[in-house]
Amino acid sequence: MATLFIEVEIDIKPGSYPNSINPKSKGTVAVAILSTPDFDAPGEVDKTLLTFGQTGDEVSLAFCNKSAEDVNADGLLDQVCHFNTQDTGFHEGDTEGILKGKTVDDTPIEGRDSVRIVN
Repeated sequence: MATLFIEVEIDIKPGSYPNSINPKSKGTVAVAILSTPDFDAPGEVDKTLLTFGQTGDEVSLAFCNKSAEDVNADGLLDQVCHFNTQDTGFHEGDTEGILKGKTVDDTPIEGRDSVRIVN
């Protein structure tokens, strides 16, 4: 039986395109979990259980911003979290970053966005 999850919209490196990531970088990658009229990301996402990277199972969470912000100018507050770049498992040729986690009521969530791996 397939696992049911909520598909969430994410924006890797909000405000930039393409979403270039250097896997050797010692910094973090910002990932915004976007709210919709039916999904309040800051209120519904369990910010302690997020994983992000090549497969979405990488334990790479550094921290989540304490305050929500509207990163895509749609009038809804979004949740921005940061992931340790070197823990994301990205390799040259990867084209997608995957975020996984759960809501505060334990429903799995998953989101995907494009990435461009650079050295």
